[in-house]
Amino acid sequence: MGYPTSANIGTEYVGVQGFTKINDHFADASQHERPVLNGKDFGMVGNNTGDNTTAFNAAQVAAEAISAKLFIPKGTYRFTTSITPRSHITVEGEGEGTVFSYTGAGTWCFMNNLNGVTWRDLMILGSASIFTLVQMDLCFDCYFENVRFRGTHSSSGTARPDQIGLTMSNNCGMDFFTACRFQKLGIGNLFEWTVGNTFTDCSYAECYVSVKGTAAATASQTFQGCIFSCSATAADVNKTRQHILIPSQSGFWSVDNCWFEGANEALKIGDTTGGPSGMNISNCHLASTSYNINLQQCRQPLLTNIQFSDLGTGLPTHLYIDPTYCPAGTALNLISIVGPSEIPLSVFPFDWFVMSRNHTQVPYAGIKIGGGPSIIQGYGSPEGVETAPMGSLFLRQDGAAATSLYVKTSGAGNTGWTAK
Repeated sequence: MGYPTSANIGTEYVGVQGFTKINDHFADASQHERPVLNGKDFGMVGNNTGDNTTAFNAAQVAAEAISAKLFIPKGTYRFTTSITPRSHITVEGEGEGTVFSYTGAGTWCFMNNLNGVTWRDLMILGSASIFTLVQMDLCFDCYFENVRFRGTHSSSGTARPDQIGLTMSNNCGMDFFTACRFQKLGIGNLFEWTVGNTFTDCSYAECYVSVKGTAAATASQTFQGCIFSCSATAADVNKTRQHILIPSQSGFWSVDNCWFEGANEALKIGDTTGGPSGMNISNCHLASTSYNINLQQCRQPLLTNIQFSDLGTGLPTHLYIDPTYCPAGTALNLISIVGPSEIPLSVFPFDWFVMSRNHTQVPYAGIKIGGGPSIIQGYGSPEGVETAPMGSLFLRQDGAAATSLYVKTSGAGNTGWTAK
C-alpha cells in the first residue's frame, strides 16, 4: 500500500469539510489499516521557503478527526513559528529526507497534555542560536522512532549551549524513544520533571551536554544500547562537556549497554547540593579526556561490567568517588584497557562492596571489621597504593614468605604498611 497523493485521493470525508480520505482502492487493502493523509494536500511545501505552520496544523487537525496517519513526503519544510501538535495521531516522514526546518527562536513543538502521539522517520532541524525543538509537558504513552533532532554549531565549530533538542517536564511519563538521534545541540535531552521514560538504541553526537537531569522529581530514566560520541580529536572534544550530567537531587537512573566516547566527562553524577537516589551503570564502554565517571553524590550507585578507556590524548581519571557524599555503593568487574587493568581499591570509600578478578572489599561481612580496619587482598606491595585505617591487613597474593602479609601500622592514607 502506497501513501496518498493528489492523484489517488478519493471523495471528501463526510463531516469534515474540505478534508479528504483515501479512495476505496486503498481503503480495501486492509480493513484494519488506518487512513493516511498527505501533508501536501493541506498546502505544505517542501522547498525550504515560506512557512508551513498553518498547513501542518490543519493537517494534524484533520488526522486527529479521523484517527489518520499524517504522511509528510521528502522535502525541507520551513517553519518560522511554533506548531500545535495533536493527540492520538502518527506523523510519519521518509527518513532524513523529510526535514522540518525551524528558523525561529523559542519552542517549536510544545506537546502539552497529550497522549498517544507517534512521530517517526523524519528530521527536526533548528538554526537559531536559542531554541527548543520539542517540549513535552504532561505527556504519556508517546513514541518517537527514528527522529533526528539537530542543531547547528557556531562558525567556530563549537556547540551553542541554548539549543535544546528535547525538554521533558511537568510529570511526563511512560514515553519511548527508539533509534532517535540528537546531534550538534547545546543539550540533547533536558529532564525537568519526568518519570519512567525509555531511550533505546538512540545516539548523541557532538552535543555540549548530551543528557541533563535537573529536578528531584526526575526518576526512572532508562538508556539502553545508546551511543554517546564526539569527534575524538583534541579540537573537537571540547564540543562536548558531559554526556550525562545530573547536577542536583534526582530519582533513579539506569544506563545499560551504552558506548561513551569523546567528552570531557562521560558521566558526572550529582554535586554537593544533591544527586540521584540510585544510579545503575552497567555493560558500558567509557572513554573521555578528564573523567570517565565522576561520582559526586549518589545514595545507591551500582557499577557493573564497565570498560574504561581513553581517547589517546592522555589518561583520564577513570573513576572518582566523593567519600563524603557517595560513601557506599557496589562495584563489580570494572576493568581498564589503558593504564592499570583494574580500578584499585584505594579509589573506593570503605563502605563500598567491590569485587573484581584480583581485588575484593566486603564491608560489614568479616572482611571489613567494625566499620574500621579492613582486610584487603591484591597483588604487589600496598605501600603508597592502598588507603586504609590503622590495623588493616593486606593479603598479597603474589608475595613471598616475608611479603605475603602486610599490616597497616601507622597513618590513615596509603602509607604505613609493614610486611610481616
